[in-house]
Amino acid sequence: MSDKQIIDTGYRPRGGQKELHEKLKRFNVLNAHRRFGKTVFAVNAMLDYLLRCDQHNPQGVYVAMNYASAKRIVWEYAKQFTQKFPGVKTNESELLITIPRTWRGDKIRMQLLGSERYDSIRGIYVDFCVQDEFAFCLPDSWTKIIRPALADRGGSAIIISTPNGMNHFYKMYGRAEKNMTDGKDWFAKTIRADESGVLSKEELAEIKDSVGEEAYQQEFMCSFTAQVKGAYYQNQILQLMESDQIKDFAIDLSQPVHLAFDLGIGDSTAIWFFQLAQNEIHVVDYYEASGLSLIDYVKVIKEKPYVIGETILPHDAAARSLETGNTRQDSLRKLGLHQTRILPRQSVEDGINAVRMVLPRCYFHKTNCAQGLECLKFYHKQYNDKLETFINKPVHDWSSHGADAFRYLALGLERLERRSYGDDRNLPRQAESYYDIFSA
Repeated sequence: MSDKQIIDTGYRPRGGQKELHEKLKRFNVLNAHRRFGKTVFAVNAMLDYLLRCDQHNPQGVYVAMNYASAKRIVWEYAKQFTQKFPGVKTNESELLITIPRTWRGDKIRMQLLGSERYDSIRGIYVDFCVQDEFAFCLPDSWTKIIRPALADRGGSAIIISTPNGMNHFYKMYGRAEKNMTDGKDWFAKTIRADESGVLSKEELAEIKDSVGEEAYQQEFMCSFTAQVKGAYYQNQILQLMESDQIKDFAIDLSQPVHLAFDLGIGDSTAIWFFQLAQNEIHVVDYYEASGLSLIDYVKVIKEKPYVIGETILPHDAAARSLETGNTRQDSLRKLGLHQTRILPRQSVEDGINAVRMVLPRCYFHKTNCAQGLECLKFYHKQYNDKLETFINKPVHDWSSHGADAFRYLALGLERLERRSYGDDRNLPRQAESYYDIFSA
């Protein structure tokens, strides 16, 4: 600062945090253990960057795992470390902090978001972004929204998380390591609990005894190979990888490609594209987006090089709009998806069992289905901390939409196969207690 004003924010970085501050590059991917102090470090790294930033009116965005954690945890730290700045303003409803830079005649803005609303960044410039707990956030938030937002003003970012299996955070970390080796402006670092000095050996031994080896390796030793706790399909996906059923293959464009939808309202919509090949199911593509209309989704479908066959819809597609009186099935038909079928309401548990029965027959196009496969691998049960046990109910997060759409694929598959092949393939029958709009 030109006027040499010194403000003590109260932040005292620990040894490991101090080392990270000194080594940060433009893009940083940090694999850090629980209780390292990731949030405190990241909030202060953002604050320091924005105060020194040469751009006019710099903006920083902190993307937490969800809005609740952004408000409950990050917001309190953000207020704590900025409260002594002259003229600072806090907006509780928008989780926004504004600090005048009188020495430059402008101001900085720090805003907090939950990852479920990351697309609200779309269209604005960002000079510095923190993506916290990236392993638990939407996989494409970096590539589709955050990285483009950093482009025009040469912004910087910290992606920081504890591992959650070999998912998108694992891939991002590997990319950062490679870029770092290639001399690019990237930095990757793993901070393990037995190396950081934050927790004593006695405390770590007690934690390990309490939480078990697998959780300890993931949460405190930062292991990417520990499994996602309570994952429904992770083992089956790994088996498909081992049996070479997840690979890029030539798609037969002469054969119909069927669709399975999870239709969101104010939420993501997910679509699986698949073909029937006797006893095999060729899953050729996956698409997911939020904030689009049915017109937009149908446009995406029609722009793909496929001959579209039948469309499987969830039971709520039969609900009529109070405004138009039409169902979403009606709307899709008018837009050109004529062969649509609505599934009956069935339990999530039945759907999960159906997916488990179907997965061994599936061949996934590795490139086209990458995002959807991440959803299937991550989809997991809720955990009751008080009872210390899993509840047979899935967590609703970024993985739910892709997993739900595949559940509808599995539930609608038998009827679709019988229509395609007849009854001569000795397929196991499911009880049918639902209506079908097909005439045949």
